[in-house]
Amino acid sequence: MATKSESFFCLLDELETSHKLLCAGFGCLQEIDFANDFYHLPHQLLASGLERLMKSYISLVYQDQYGAFPDMALMKKLGHDLENLQKIICTQYYGGLTRPLIKCEHEFLMNDNTLKNEIRILSQFGRYGRYYNLDVVAGDKATNIL
Repeated sequence: MATKSESFFCLLDELETSHKLLCAGFGCLQEIDFANDFYHLPHQLLASGLERLMKSYISLVYQDQYGAFPDMALMKKLGHDLENLQKIICTQYYGGLTRPLIKCEHEFLMNDNTLKNEIRILSQFGRYGRYYNLDVVAGDKATNIL
């Protein structure tokens, strides 16, 4: 089992990875044009970066609340559904709601339709889009992810 220091430094690496994936994903989106319509890569990068960011956030709050980082059972239970991760963060791991700025931020995370749609799209991509073509080849019925 890793020491608290080792876990903390791994979490810092995870946050750095998340940051790089998100930056690369947004960079790839900027390269989309009539000659390049390859959306798979930016979706993959953004979904992975956002999942890592959300799980890192949960890990930090969990460590603050319980004095230890989450175990593998909890991390696996969190899953890969970005919409569910956002809901878990907003309902179980978001504190400080008595402070106006934090309350305003929380309301944005819970209610902003643009953010909800973006997270929904990336979440649906993670569930159905990553292997869509192979799923169809294998006989799974096509799922419209939008």
